[in-house]
Amino acid sequence: MVLVMFSGCKSSSSTGGSPEIAEAQSAAFHSGFGVKPATPGIVFDGIDLGAPASRVRELRTKYAASFAKDYYDTDHAGMLAMFRDSRVVISASLEDGVVEELGLWTNDERDKGCPAGLVLALRAAWAGAPMAEYEDMHVWLDPVRKVKARLATGQPQTGDQCRLKFERYETIDAWMERAIPLAILGKPAAELARFGVPPEKWKQDGSADWRTASLSFASGGTSTEVEIAGGTIVSIHTFTYVGDRKTIDEVVAKLSVLRGAGTVVEGKKSRILEWKGEVPMWLDLHGEFIALTVGRGVANLH
Repeated sequence: MVLVMFSGCKSSSSTGGSPEIAEAQSAAFHSGFGVKPATPGIVFDGIDLGAPASRVRELRTKYAASFAKDYYDTDHAGMLAMFRDSRVVISASLEDGVVEELGLWTNDERDKGCPAGLVLALRAAWAGAPMAEYEDMHVWLDPVRKVKARLATGQPQTGDQCRLKFERYETIDAWMERAIPLAILGKPAAELARFGVPPEKWKQDGSADWRTASLSFASGGTSTEVEIAGGTIVSIHTFTYVGDRKTIDEVVAKLSVLRGAGTVVEGKKSRILEWKGEVPMWLDLHGEFIALTVGRGVANLH
């Protein structure tokens, strides 16, 4: 994945004492979202997820005169740039030559929290859209496009900045099929081709990994790794940031349908569920993330 970044204008609840920066930052964030739920705003100049890399290059050209610094990676059609009068970053992540994610965030430790009124403005603009709020996270969905917008308002006591991000998501059933493909355990490693893993990858490393779009209201993406022995898939390891308690409960419920109720294991800092049997499974629920191990790797967790 190629990260394409510009730095834009923004405003937060604390901007190092500069009202000019606060005003510019507020304008940037309020131009970062569109009228329809989970759509990017005019600052992205009409770019949406799935747009070709050429549109990112066009956007770079449009803003070039405003950049204080401009780093351009021609090999990957990526970019890293900073606006002269602002501390906001605009980003676009590319996957296979198209835009996979868009984002807008503050870029200075002096900036804490989001611009005043930003959350209220988003709630008003996207009223009626499926949404969830937990901790400092606000998430809105567009079920038709399967796109979500995540706003992290930051926690001033830890120095976190304001972040608005647009990314794809998966429904729970589609996510389970790709992120936790229990059916491939014990199967030939050639089965990994449907996850985009070429044979030369697992033959060389004895393992393979891939990423999956995040769950609906989750706070981050998902990575899955499998171990291979003798040309056979013997373990699955899946890790994802979730945050939203309702989404965590959905995952546990789906696993319980497949394997029955797990046994609670006492963990020092997390809640752990274990499924024994011919194919053991270990689910670690630690704060905002889920870590699942299935198959041979479970023995190493005791």
